[in-house]
Parts: sequence; C-alpha cells; structure tokens
Amino acid sequence: MKKIIIGLASFLGASLLILVVIGVVRGIYQKRTAETKEFQITESYNKIEIDVETYNINIHLSDTGENKAVYKDQKKNYLVLKVENETLKIEQQDNRKFYEKFFSFDGYDLDLYLTKTILELLDIESTTGNIEINKEFQFNNVQMETTTGNIDFLAKVTNKTDIEVTTGNIKLVDCETLGDVEIESSTGNVTLENCNPNSLSVELSTGKTKLINVIVANNINIEGSTGDVIFDGIDAANIYVELSTGDVEGTILSSKFFVAKSDTGDVDVPETRDGGECRIRVSTGDIDISYK
Repeated sequence: MKKIIIGLASFLGASLLILVVIGVVRGIYQKRTAETKEFQITESYNKIEIDVETYNINIHLSDTGENKAVYKDQKKNYLVLKVENETLKIEQQDNRKFYEKFFSFDGYDLDLYLTKTILELLDIESTTGNIEINKEFQFNNVQMETTTGNIDFLAKVTNKTDIEVTTGNIKLVDCETLGDVEIESSTGNVTLENCNPNSLSVELSTGKTKLINVIVANNINIEGSTGDVIFDGIDAANIYVELSTGDVEGTILSSKFFVAKSDTGDVDVPETRDGGECRIRVSTGDIDISYK
C-alpha cells in the first residue's frame, strides 16, 4: 500500500509539472504572437472612457499631429475601440477559457497619442496594470479605478479627481490644479507634490501619505489604519488627520489652532491658538508638527 501511495504521489507530481510547463510555454507563445495594432482616431471626441483588465495605460501628447492608439492584442483577447457620442471608448474583450488564462503573460501597453489636450472627462477602470497620464493634458473630471497597479498622474483637473486603488501606489505630481480630490487605497502609498487641490480627502488602509508643497484651498482630511503621514511645506484652511497606527510629522505654512492627541506616543506641535484648525488624532504613534 505504501508503494502504491508513493507511486500515485509521484505520478500526480509529474503530471502537475507537465501542466505547469505546458502553461508556461503557452503563455510565452501567446506573448510572442501578440499583434501590434494602431487605431486612428478620426472622429471628434471630448471624453475618454477606458475599461480594461490587463493593460498598462499611457496617455501622451502626440508629436506627429495624429490622434491614435497603439496596442497589442491576441485572437481571443483584444481591444475594441470606437468613438461614440463624442466619447473615445476602449474596452477589452477576453474570450479565453479560464484555463487559457493561466500563465498568460499579458501586461500589454495601451498608448494613446492625442493632439487634443483639454477634455471633459477621463474615466478609467483597470484590473491589473499601471496608469500614466502626462502633464500636457487638462480634464474637467477624472475617475480612475484599478485593482492592482500604480497611478502616475501629472495632468490638471478643474472640477473633481476621484481615484480608487486596491493595491498600488498613487502619485500626483506637478498637477497645479486638481479640483476636489478624493483618494481611496487599501494597500499602497499616496504622494502629492506641487499640487493645488480645492479640497483633499485621503482614505488609506495600509500605506504612507506624503504631501510636498501642497496648498489646499479648503480642507485636508486624512484617515488611515496603518501608515505614516508626512507633510513638507503644506497648507489648507483646516487640516484633519486620524490614524490607528502611524506617525504624523512635518511642516505647515500658516498658523493653526492645534488639537493633537496620541494614546501611545509623543506629541510636539506649536502652541498657537489662531488660524484654522489642525486636529490630529493617533492611537499608536508620534505627532511632530512645526512651521516652515
């Protein structure tokens, strides 16, 4: 009986190894046989809606005068692109069987080269992939949601910026205006640098929030479970921070009325009692704020 069990285990192990090898070979083959395509955008558009699973999304300023999308796809896993009701729509169609997705090394790039720089809406939904929006663009509203991937955003937003990430880092850099900003992240770091939002709300489960040279016209609201909050030359009408575990430290620019408390940790803040509120509450961690 023992020999039979050992033999069966060996057979199952060898079979699993063969399946893994076949899957890897299939994935490599699919990657190598993916076809590069171009979609010429000839119709007028004022909005961009993208709904993909496994593409890195990059939006560039065109240097050729063409509006086009450059991407790769496969026979059963491809993009559908069209302009409809003044909206450039890009959707991924994945018709593979579930077993065909195993060991499929997707991770293709979707590159948009656009001449039009002022747009009404950018709406992106992505499952796995990074998003990069270059600095030449301005949107009235931006909505971005990704499950796993980083977001690098350098454009301007006049009305509202809404970003939701499950696992990945979010960077908004040199954006100047961003409108009302709402950011929600489960795992990852959030960084804003050289930006001037109308308001800023950050909700973070695990990760660091870092604000560098950020001037907010109205309020900053930051809530986190585990992670530090770092300020470097920032300001707002009122500042509210609440953390379970993490330190809050850094510099702000104008006088505030401080209300700061840590259940387990040191607290060192200015004793000023004028200006807007700076209310910081930490369960476990230190608070160290000063004027720059």
